[in-house]
Amino acid sequence: QASTRSRVVVTTRIRSLIAGASDIQCGTLSTEAALELLLRVGGCEHLLSSPPAVALEAIDLCGRLPLALGIAGGIILELGDKWQDDLCVYLRGEFEEASVEDRVVTASLRVVPEAMRAGVEGLFRLFAVFAEDATIPATTIDLLAPLMAGDASVRQAAGKKMQVRRWLQQLLNANILRGS
Repeated sequence: QASTRSRVVVTTRIRSLIAGASDIQCGTLSTEAALELLLRVGGCEHLLSSPPAVALEAIDLCGRLPLALGIAGGIILELGDKWQDDLCVYLRGEFEEASVEDRVVTASLRVVPEAMRAGVEGLFRLFAVFAEDATIPATTIDLLAPLMAGDASVRQAAGKKMQVRRWLQQLLNANILRGS
């Protein structure tokens, strides 16, 4: 029997998801918290005491949104030593008028190795058929991957379970997907 004092907290970007639930709108992160998230995810904790200007610009480009900052941190990991030169270029991209989330996801897909990019982007688009925040078993992805759009070489590669797993790992590394 449930207690009348029990509570459940659901975090989502979808407003009014549950009828009768109280909505609490959360603001963006403070500059300090945003810097910490970006640099920790990016493996650059040592820069927290004296963050480079590019990190400050990046948190502004990410709108100080935790999801966008986590993805941007993944981009830092992918770019390695050249992140300070390239991060904001990727975040700005050619999509200035796009939403922060769209810009950051697009930027993180652009740092995927060129040889894998078409497959990774196709797999990412495949996730659009599922509800946001749904847990998708890897076996389901294995079954659907050969149906994804793309040129013949991408569709052929999508039939190979290990290749699909590599693409999936790229999406996880970029913090675009969360594993369970």
